[in-house]
Amino acid sequence: VGACGGSGVDLGQKVTPSFDQSKHAMLVGNVVGDGAGAMLIDFERVRRLANILAESPALRGRAAMVPNYANVWFAHDIVFINSQSGELCDFGRDLVLKRGSWDVLCWGDSDGDGLTNGQELGDPCCRWNASDASGLFDLASRKEYRRWKLSHPSKPDTFDPDFVKASTPEDCELYDPEAYWKQFRTFYFAKASDEAKKVPWSPLKLACLAGMLVLFARWTVFYGLLSDVFPWASTSLDSVTSVAAARVVVACAAIVAAMPAYGRFAKLVRDVTLAALPAPLSKSQRGSTAERPLTSRESAALFVASFFYMDLTSGIIHLILDYAPFWLPGIGDLARGFQYHHDDPTAIVRISWYAYVSHIHVLVPVIACLTCFSGASRAQRLFWFFGAAFAHLFQTAHRWAHMPSDSLPWGVRSLQSCGLLIDTEAHMRHHEDLYHQFTILSGHTDVVLDGLARVVPPSRYDLWLVIGIAWFFLPAALDMW
Repeated sequence: VGACGGSGVDLGQKVTPSFDQSKHAMLVGNVVGDGAGAMLIDFERVRRLANILAESPALRGRAAMVPNYANVWFAHDIVFINSQSGELCDFGRDLVLKRGSWDVLCWGDSDGDGLTNGQELGDPCCRWNASDASGLFDLASRKEYRRWKLSHPSKPDTFDPDFVKASTPEDCELYDPEAYWKQFRTFYFAKASDEAKKVPWSPLKLACLAGMLVLFARWTVFYGLLSDVFPWASTSLDSVTSVAAARVVVACAAIVAAMPAYGRFAKLVRDVTLAALPAPLSKSQRGSTAERPLTSRESAALFVASFFYMDLTSGIIHLILDYAPFWLPGIGDLARGFQYHHDDPTAIVRISWYAYVSHIHVLVPVIACLTCFSGASRAQRLFWFFGAAFAHLFQTAHRWAHMPSDSLPWGVRSLQSCGLLIDTEAHMRHHEDLYHQFTILSGHTDVVLDGLARVVPPSRYDLWLVIGIAWFFLPAALDMW
């Protein structure tokens, strides 16, 4: 906060070599710190798997012995009672006893609830075999019948004839694509009309939202952000909006200062916010900057680049959270929510728009540090401003993709039909398969992400976390370079 606070120094201006080196050193420190965290997660995974194999060598390759091993949303490792390691559950003991033979395991009922292991793991006709383990879902290939509506083979469920009917083909000898798609659509929208759920406000997310608004206010007051957003009107914006923005910042400071600080956390948020608010500029300082304003062409190029960057970013985040275990600090709770919506796809539309979109606000401190320590230019600041808008848009587009198309406004359907936003049918294919089509803004960068996912399996959340961190730091690195 001290390095990037209200000093009036343009972060895009390279003031002195020593200051640059200091900021760059701090940025490198952040990269190293985040990378070290990712390496610790990788080490935890490697050590845990090594301990499992040391205790029970028969479990080697277990993920390829049964269908949908990694797709039961609440169980990271379905052979263990705690889904992590240690004591085997009933299905885990059966797997070892039957030496991983799915032909035998499929017809069994490890938890005695009346549903076969095959019905619970998406292969009610027991047609899957181990050679199909790495393939993408394709009904015509007669692998497992489904990767949705799964249940745990060691956690008894109430036997429901309707469940069996809604998730089993009428003819096991010949799967009917039309009947299958009807069953899947029924599952996908099953709870769309259920009662909305109230989600409590998160102090952390509110603090991050306040930080984002303060950051953008600072860029507007000091560095002519709106002139870069609307370069064709830069003269009038410099003379009018910076004055108004300065008054808004002063008002924000007064409001924050007057806020009661109940508890240490609230006081910390208040003090940090006040420290981050810049002092108002004098008339001679308003709109001043050592960097030339961006041209209309440069602004448009950054808009397009940010759109595709955030499209791919949405997919990387989605992929990581789809496969990360719940016990990981920081991202475990987010992963739980993402994976739950595979079991209940309309859960994200039964909470408020803010409750869902605010998940991305926890990344604001990272962006603030990136722009501060990298000595962000006008281009990088504008890139992240557009990125923030597109991040909110991809969360919103994801919600729209979980709603029936006929319930969406005409404008949204138009944006979906012209390819600017991911549409419902395209996103349904992700929920049908779970191993590709992760992006949730437009889907155009899926061709890149799907290709990478064939090289680095989605289940390797540890490696994808490293990729995600590198991708997130890329704009700042390119700006410094």
